[in-house]
Parts: sequence; C-alpha cells; structure tokens
Amino acid sequence: MTENARKEAVMHFLGRAIASTRAGGDLRYLCWDPEDEVVRAYFFGAPMQEINVACDSEWAMIKDVVEHIRLE
Repeated sequence: MTENARKEAVMHFLGRAIASTRAGGDLRYLCWDPEDEVVRAYFFGAPMQEINVACDSEWAMIKDVVEHIRLE
C-alpha cells in the first residue's frame, strides 16, 4: 500500500469514528488532499473546515485532525 493510500484510508476510518460519536454526529466525511496537504472536514449544515497536515505521518495527521477539528 502506498503512503497516499494509507493516509486516505486512515482519514476515511477516522472520519467514520468521529461521526459515530455524539459530538461528531454532524460530520459527513474527512477528505485528504495530497496536493494541498490538507484534510477537509465536510459537515451536514455547517461549513467545510480545512486542517493543515503538511509533512505529517499518518499518526501525526490523526493527532492534528483531532486537535483542530471544530465540532458543534
């Protein structure tokens, strides 16, 4: 599995995990953009959020998303 594929898979599963919580129930999905090195969080009824994950490993991406995502 390539690094890009691993990062995409990690963000897919992290998005599902966050969306399954009460706090993250409005999260539709997370999308990793390898070109811009950001994770985009898409919500039901709320603006999209971008989280900078430049030069991050998969683990660092998880930590950055969890630390910076704004759940309502």
